[in-house]
Amino acid sequence: MNDNVIKKTKKDGVSFNYTIIILLIILLASIYLRFHGLTKQSFWMDELQTMLDAEPGQTWKYFFSSIKNLEGVHPPLFFIFERAFLSVFGYNDWVGRTLSALGGVASVYAIFFLGKEIKDKTLGLTAATLMCVNYFSIYYSQQARMYTFVCLFTTLSYLFFIRLCKHLKIIDAAIFVISTSCLIYTHYFGFLVIISELVMAVFFLVQEKQKLKLFVILFISELIIVLLYIPWLPYLHTTGDIHSFWIEPIKPKIFIEIFNAYFDNSILLSGIAISFFAFFIISGFINISKFRNLKSNPAYLSFIFILVSIIISLGIPYIRSVFVIPMLIPRFTMIILPSVIVAVAYGIEIIPVKKIRYSILSVYLLLSMYQLVIVHKYYRQVVIPQLREMFNYASNKQQYKIIGLNSTYWFPYYVKQFGFKGSVLPGLKENYYSDSVLQRDISKSNLDTFNIADTFWLVGLTEFADSFSDKYMIKKKNKLPNTTFKILKDTTFFGAWAQLYVSKTKTVFKPAIYYFKQAQNTNDVSDMIPIWSGNISSDPIPLSRGQYDIIIASNGTPFKKIFPHNNLYVNNNKIGDFTSGDAIGAHIFQFILNQDTAVTIKIDMDNDENGNGEDRNTFIMGVYLAKEKD
Repeated sequence: MNDNVIKKTKKDGVSFNYTIIILLIILLASIYLRFHGLTKQSFWMDELQTMLDAEPGQTWKYFFSSIKNLEGVHPPLFFIFERAFLSVFGYNDWVGRTLSALGGVASVYAIFFLGKEIKDKTLGLTAATLMCVNYFSIYYSQQARMYTFVCLFTTLSYLFFIRLCKHLKIIDAAIFVISTSCLIYTHYFGFLVIISELVMAVFFLVQEKQKLKLFVILFISELIIVLLYIPWLPYLHTTGDIHSFWIEPIKPKIFIEIFNAYFDNSILLSGIAISFFAFFIISGFINISKFRNLKSNPAYLSFIFILVSIIISLGIPYIRSVFVIPMLIPRFTMIILPSVIVAVAYGIEIIPVKKIRYSILSVYLLLSMYQLVIVHKYYRQVVIPQLREMFNYASNKQQYKIIGLNSTYWFPYYVKQFGFKGSVLPGLKENYYSDSVLQRDISKSNLDTFNIADTFWLVGLTEFADSFSDKYMIKKKNKLPNTTFKILKDTTFFGAWAQLYVSKTKTVFKPAIYYFKQAQNTNDVSDMIPIWSGNISSDPIPLSRGQYDIIIASNGTPFKKIFPHNNLYVNNNKIGDFTSGDAIGAHIFQFILNQDTAVTIKIDMDNDENGNGEDRNTFIMGVYLAKEKD
């Protein structure tokens, strides 16, 4: 019996024992390449958004609202996984990226089985080797985002789709349904995989003797996938209505850029990969007349799989990018990486001389490591803006306010990580208060005292530095009465900067957000206050007589392209109204108190409406009171 097993496995190209040993070595190398230096780089913006979305302790209502309104273009599954992972193992940088690293390792393991199912163990090992050292896979394995799971679920979906069509087994159909459902709940590009599989199903059905059985199994499988996705369909509809996006218009060389991105933009590595990819495609066209049985002919199966999956997965988003809205960037095409890897691996396997095949693969491995370690200096060189280092530097000096210019994604996460006890505020440009005053996070001890904005850190990304310190500050300072600014410290990090300003002002400020939190019986001081419908009111706020400015920082979500409209009341007297747009905006109103008294502030949304996955809501980021110091 053992002799038969060995003969069978040698026919595949590699004996069973060697397969296990080689695969184990590949997986160990994959683990090292993906976990080594896992937290050397700071989180980038999207990763920090992940950490906010998946923060343990948030209510599920807030979680799904955040996915809908802040993530916008991504389904929730990865964030659910990440939240569970962070809840169990801790809320920090290493744990935040570990899940993606595990997804990257699992992708290497999965593509071995995909290659094995298409041809044999040798193709599986070659594909796993290429995926192991693939820069694109390694890079996104060290990002707290969903992309390695897109690769994993794509590979599993194709694997069990092919198994289902070849063997007509219910267990394969069940795993196909699970993996495909996970894929489209992880990234919307997963629907392109489903379309590719439906096209490939036609080829299988044409040659299948048990056509009715295969058709019924495929139909029921796809029907279950649709039924499982029904809860998220309203959100998918909302995403489909997006008509403007941050992705730039399609460039003429977009396909070349995507392919090069898979191989670290290395001319040499990309050249080798494209050569064997082209070798595989040309070989397929040359032998197309010999293709007979899709199930038993690996060359035919691989040719159809590669051609259909790549053409559809690139073609549809390309056409939509040209005529509707740009949506094609390299990381969104992670669904294509398994197909590219299998194609390159098959191109190598076509070479008839084993020594030449192994030599080429060995050279490719050495070049990949040389590119990664020596040329790219991947594990030594900082390539992501040092937001973590910048915030740690500013927060460690003194507990001054920290103001973030243009974006404050990193604040809530790093406030917790570094135990920062001072105030953190968004640096908005809409008015003269927002640059030095708005306080989202402030201790309860300051509830009944005013705070003078005298010294603060201004921090941001390098691309925004000059626009504020060299131009904007000078322009705006004349709008802040009796105020001058002086830079005490100016420190630069990779892609980020921190400047310590001292200001002299007679204006004093009081945060009022806690009074709203207290009225809602919550001690949560780090998050926005949502207005899902109706209004929110504060507890009574003790104030001395005088003239006050009240500053409301807010944003909102639209329904039928109309954003929420809000009315502002002080002691039930309307003092103004404002609209909360897509970006955070600051709105200023005035009122006068003729005597010392307590006031109640109410914010009323008067146009609440929802439907078809859209919900018009207001999100109050801060409420502040300002007056001249007595």
